[in-house]
Amino acid sequence: MKILIADDDPLSLLYLQDILQDWEYEVLTASDGDTACNILQQPDAPLIAIVDWMMPGLDGGEVCRRIRATVKNR
Repeated sequence: MKILIADDDPLSLLYLQDILQDWEYEVLTASDGDTACNILQQPDAPLIAIVDWMMPGLDGGEVCRRIRATVKNR
């Protein structure tokens, strides 16, 4: 299963990535909200996302709102 981690703090990103990979998840990463949104709009997007609340570009709340709107329109 794929999981997206979106966080602008490299240490937090690496820490979560290491843990999830140890648990055998396929991990995708993004360091800003725009990249996270793009990944989550792909046809084979992860079903789970861990999103930091405060990031450059789009913040975590806006990423969630946009993805929710995209899913409702499908």
